[in-house]
Amino acid sequence: MKILIVQLARFGDIFQTWPVISALKRTYPYAEIDVLVRERFSEAMNENLHVSKTIKLSTAEILSSIIINNDEESCLKRISALCSELKNQDYDSIINLSFSPFSSYLVSAISQPKSTVLGYTRFSDGYLCIPDDVSAYFYAQIGIGKANRVHLTQVFAGVAQIDLVDEDWNCQNLGTENLETLAEFNLPLKKFIILQVGASQEEKTYGIDKWSQVINHFKKLSNIALVLVGSSDEKDLGEKIQQSTNGANIINLIGKTNLSQLSQIVRGSCLVVSGDSLLLHVASLTQTPTLCVSLAAVNFWETGPLAPESRIIYGETRDDIASDRVAKEILCMTEETMSGNPILYRTSYGPVAFEFVNYKFEDFSWHLIEAIYMQKPFPTICDADLAHGMLRLNELAQLAIQQLDEISFEKKMDIQVELLSQVDTMLEIIPRLVPALAPLVSWFQTERLRIGPNSLEQVLSLTKSKFFDLKIITDLYIPNSNDSGVVHADTNILT
Repeated sequence: MKILIVQLARFGDIFQTWPVISALKRTYPYAEIDVLVRERFSEAMNENLHVSKTIKLSTAEILSSIIINNDEESCLKRISALCSELKNQDYDSIINLSFSPFSSYLVSAISQPKSTVLGYTRFSDGYLCIPDDVSAYFYAQIGIGKANRVHLTQVFAGVAQIDLVDEDWNCQNLGTENLETLAEFNLPLKKFIILQVGASQEEKTYGIDKWSQVINHFKKLSNIALVLVGSSDEKDLGEKIQQSTNGANIINLIGKTNLSQLSQIVRGSCLVVSGDSLLLHVASLTQTPTLCVSLAAVNFWETGPLAPESRIIYGETRDDIASDRVAKEILCMTEETMSGNPILYRTSYGPVAFEFVNYKFEDFSWHLIEAIYMQKPFPTICDADLAHGMLRLNELAQLAIQQLDEISFEKKMDIQVELLSQVDTMLEIIPRLVPALAPLVSWFQTERLRIGPNSLEQVLSLTKSKFFDLKIITDLYIPNSNDSGVVHADTNILT
């Protein structure tokens, strides 16, 4: 059996693919598993013993002819050659974990008629094809500002149609290749803390001033060494922190380690402290407890640390998280105690990996997702805006069904088409007015998108069935005339 995993995202997503690869090898021990990654991030696959071949996509080389010479023909020839080479590998299964338009075209081009394709691909007419329910869940519910709480590793596993077990995260070989790394940097085993002050994007990081304050607070509480790590283009961050934390027990390794060495340092540390970054995912694979300082630019539910005993401190902005609070949480984690402050605590490998301690978020949108996708009870509405939004959705569903019933191919359809267009416009507006209903509208729009090429009659029939599904759900929230105003919906619906 030959399996190709397409993972064209960055380091963090590649490391989050490791448990899936482990589970695939456990499930299909004799399978040949190849992984397609961008050349720039291919180093993240170097120590994975379950991968038969890492195929490196050189996007710079492919695109150079357009960027430098405006030569589209040469670019297309290179892409065509790559597709032909991959198609000739005759993969039994192609698993696309990239969720990008480019990857969908690529998968469509390289798949054989006999290939099982999981993840984004393309219909015969070139439109996006989402063949499996988990990829549809990703399309509808995952991303910044959305209510999803399922961890990305579990989503990857769902697309691959395998179940993860705890051992799939315990990658014992990661970070063991350079055993001399700790001695080289004079780091005592399990007696130092790693601190990553940078992140892949500026809005994801706590900020240099904040991290400096954390270090100054922490050095009053403990003498444990803090090891700064990061990429070579972040060297100035380490220098600024050292200047503003004079006297702190700091070892600055920013820009001094490669990825393999960094993995060994993570394995040898007692704790990792970071914003959202690849370091969290390396720590998850090496079973290193992690404190994640997470801001609104990241959905920690999807990418938070999964090593046992890990914790998350969350704030909408940097100013919402006091530096002395972070320092205290670091100390408590080294002493294996609880701080009493609001945190999220890692409880399992997922699907929902974290639970609230001492505070909670708004739950309605998440409970709505659970009801739609996971056969949980539909949540109760006690909010007038939510009730009104559900009523409007119900009316739109009824209007669409009525207009679809009245369409006749022998008569003019101007009125029906115009009304259906207005329905689509209102479906876009309602989530803006009532954001808590966004998961329901996203689910519905995604299910419509999944309708493939067919006769016009069949497409209209399938579209009508989707509006019926929307009506069935929203019917639960239409109050009786003598209702108190509290809308109860404790019915399970399988969609």
